[in-house]
Amino acid sequence: MSAEVGVNHAGDAYNFHYAAGDAGGHRRVESGHGGAVSGSYSYVDPNGHLRTVSYTAGPDGFKATGDTGVDKKTADDAAAIAALAPKAPEAPAPAPVHHWNYAPYYHAGAWVHHGVPNYAHWGAYW
Repeated sequence: MSAEVGVNHAGDAYNFHYAAGDAGGHRRVESGHGGAVSGSYSYVDPNGHLRTVSYTAGPDGFKATGDTGVDKKTADDAAAIAALAPKAPEAPAPAPVHHWNYAPYYHAGAWVHHGVPNYAHWGAYW
């Protein structure tokens, strides 16, 4: 098994490559400049086939080409693979909960008694 990594920066541009595994089992190459990126990656799938995907990314979004879907054998076996997945237990829906909306309640302030005014002392000024 071998691995190789290389990175080169020059201003806002870069180049990157990575390879690992026997006979290029995993490989990635990428370069970018000014916000645009292009590259590719490859790997050996569980069926032993080399899968390669190329991509670009920039102002127009991400676009991939190549082996982006599943292989024919996996697609043909999809129903059998799904049957092996654990099933979620069935549970009844929870009972609805009613939240009461009560009418607003008027909270009166404390009652303060003000006595009858006493004007007896005003007589001296009239």
